[in-house]
Amino acid sequence: MPSLALVRRRAALIAVCAARALSTTSERLKQLGRHASIEIAPRQATTYAELAKARPSAPRTVFVNFVDTEDEHFAAVEAACAVLKAAGLDPVPHVPASRVKNAAVKRLRALRDAGAASALIIAGNDWTDICARVDDVAACAAALLDIKPVFAGFPEGHPYVPRGGARLAEKLRAHGGSVVSQFCRDLPFVLDAWLDATRGDAEAIFVGVPGPAPRATLRRFYDLCGVGPSAAVEAVSEDADADDVVAPARDVAALAAYLERHSIDDASVRLHLYPCGGVERCVAYVEGLCSGNNS
Repeated sequence: MPSLALVRRRAALIAVCAARALSTTSERLKQLGRHASIEIAPRQATTYAELAKARPSAPRTVFVNFVDTEDEHFAAVEAACAVLKAAGLDPVPHVPASRVKNAAVKRLRALRDAGAASALIIAGNDWTDICARVDDVAACAAALLDIKPVFAGFPEGHPYVPRGGARLAEKLRAHGGSVVSQFCRDLPFVLDAWLDATRGDAEAIFVGVPGPAPRATLRRFYDLCGVGPSAAVEAVSEDADADDVVAPARDVAALAAYLERHSIDDASVRLHLYPCGGVERCVAYVEGLCSGNNS
């Protein structure tokens, strides 16, 4: 039977290890908060710029979505980039290849002049084989206008392209740039393998998670984006309310653990929030991360 002194030493060692683990987790959460990004709609740019001025921990990298098909919507995205840039933020507009038509250089130049140094170049959900190709638009951005391309990644596999991972690698090797991922059904189970496969080709990876939102709202977003229902959303007690707000704790914890295992201390792997439950909830969540909470 171990002596009382030995038992005490073991207990002290366990306490020290536990404290170090908590400290490490807290620092990784702060790191994720400092480098977090967020997505907004063009109409939200002025409000977000004001919010970011009042709350310094709000994400500074702001993706501006492009969801309408009308040409007028492009002007709204351009104006949003100008507002965000003037507020000292880093706008990253979505650029659907399906909607640049034959004016890719003109439209990309307008976004660059509005303050965009990077652009998320995607096919667009209305893409057909008569539209501009993502690779062509990316080439215009990178080679002609010095805009860094960002491409979409799908950790659980592309819903329509069987070799989506290989295509992503091809685009990154051809044009350089970064990746922002779709959110997943169960990110912790696919995160490590996907990041290991992608990090070597990407300048930075923005790991997408749904921001805090009511359970019912998250279900709608999972359906809308073609993602299976998340275990974090569905695995709850029978008396759980559909209006309960669910935060991305499992996803963020998995990402923090990955940073720690691989000793990633820079912004090469980042957290990206989709504001399923609103921008305000996302900003409050990031503020919590920056303080070492919200694990």
